[in-house]
Amino acid sequence: MSTILLTEDNEDLLELIQFHLEKEGYTVLVAKTGMQALRILKTNPIDIVILDLMLPEISGLEILAFMKKERLYRDIPVFIESAKSEDQDIVKGLELGAEDYITKPFSPKVLIARVQKILSRSQQKADFYWTKEDLYIHIDRREVLLHQTPLDLTQLEFDILVFLASHAGNVLSREQILDGVWKNEVYVIHRVIDVHVTSLRKKLQSASSLIQTVRGIGYKMEPPIHEK
Repeated sequence: MSTILLTEDNEDLLELIQFHLEKEGYTVLVAKTGMQALRILKTNPIDIVILDLMLPEISGLEILAFMKKERLYRDIPVFIESAKSEDQDIVKGLELGAEDYITKPFSPKVLIARVQKILSRSQQKADFYWTKEDLYIHIDRREVLLHQTPLDLTQLEFDILVFLASHAGNVLSREQILDGVWKNEVYVIHRVIDVHVTSLRKKLQSASSLIQTVRGIGYKMEPPIHEK
């Protein structure tokens, strides 16, 4: 289940929203100030930020502007909550890249429904997504994210990973991987595949167990929780 950063300086409202989100199974990390929000953001994998615009120390708009400038955080969806009197700030937040907004007072059920919609839309941007490992593969962008952090893969490592993911659940022989990745363009010995897969596993870190060695045959990748 997704991890949500909830920012809100009104303690009663914060506890109410947190209660309903956790009731739905979400992991909720809470921040009552802008500084707390930034610390949590920098030290935890976050799937969505529910952002109060009027936070003490650092405003919600400042946090949003920071996130959209930083590669590590700019793809994390942001959902704004604000008072009705802050229409200009809402517009500014949407211009900065926020996904949606809700004005106070609001029903927790409405907030949860809209957060779920944003999360679903955000995850669909990935071609492959493993929830438990928090691993995303974006094919068009040729980017792999682990806990929202881009991995530095070579072109061949990326192509091997995509080929394995595209056939997840199936045992692939080294010959099949050769045909699928190298496409018979050059002569490649089987040992080269093993070297690249070993390097790929190291770079996948905590998600390395997704790629399994099938002795005497080749490799198999665990099916993703989400596929586009």
